[in-house]
Amino acid sequence: MDENTPPDTQAIRRCLLNHRRALADIQQVNLEASFQTPREKIISSTKGGNEAGKTLRNLMLYSNPAATFTVLVAGSFLFSLGRFITSSSSGFSLISTISFTLLGRVAYHVMATILSAKPHTKVANTDLIDKTKNLLGFLVDQVANLHDIYIASENAYQSFIVSGCLWLLGMIGKFLSTASVCYLAFFIVFTVPAIVNSHGETFKPLINRLVCVYRSKFEDLGLSKRKRSMSCIALVSFVWLCSGWANRLIGIFMVLLWVRCTLNSEEVQAIRQQAAPLTMSVKKSAKRFSTQLAKALRST
Repeated sequence: MDENTPPDTQAIRRCLLNHRRALADIQQVNLEASFQTPREKIISSTKGGNEAGKTLRNLMLYSNPAATFTVLVAGSFLFSLGRFITSSSSGFSLISTISFTLLGRVAYHVMATILSAKPHTKVANTDLIDKTKNLLGFLVDQVANLHDIYIASENAYQSFIVSGCLWLLGMIGKFLSTASVCYLAFFIVFTVPAIVNSHGETFKPLINRLVCVYRSKFEDLGLSKRKRSMSCIALVSFVWLCSGWANRLIGIFMVLLWVRCTLNSEEVQAIRQQAAPLTMSVKKSAKRFSTQLAKALRST
């Protein structure tokens, strides 16, 4: 190239945009891999043939439509009945409803002991209690799996998305009552797993295509890190002025999490090395405090 010939800035800009798009595709692949968790961990994990887990999975996936329909009708009836009983029009509160229900159970037991020498009204060590414990254990295992997959994720982008969803859910929760949340959870349990199981392979390419399109449009803007930082600062300033302290702190956390997403492994390792003395001091102080607290509790 001649020294007097100006450089082709448009070609250089296109090369940079293509490079950024390639990096975005690599990050998208890593993000998809982080979300591609085995379905057995979320829906069909049964811990070595747990019958309660299998039953719940079959109900959620409509393996037996008649049983699922029966559970839906019974659950809807119980929700409606509980909502009516605990509403102000019925004159009962939650405590009074539980008390009167147990009182009815006592009356049934007394009548059964009068009419029969062996009324069979005990519930301890019965098959119903064993099945209930198995079902609760299965649900606890599923909650632990979901926690490890989404809450305690090692992928910064996934943590950023999950944090945004939780923030949005918290904002929506201000307008929902406990009963509405129960209705919504009951509806989601019997709809979302079945839809994902039946049409997950159809929806996944569409979602990935939409993410790639919007990401490519964002990358086409050619924003530098400085401009992105200024945009984040402007957004945080707007949230700070228009929100309470909870949303302000969450907004700051989201900005810090976005900064973490932009760091590479070498920068993260450097930060860890710089923070190693402080974290070690905090761990030693916490261990010393727990030891002294344990001694004080034993002495008392």
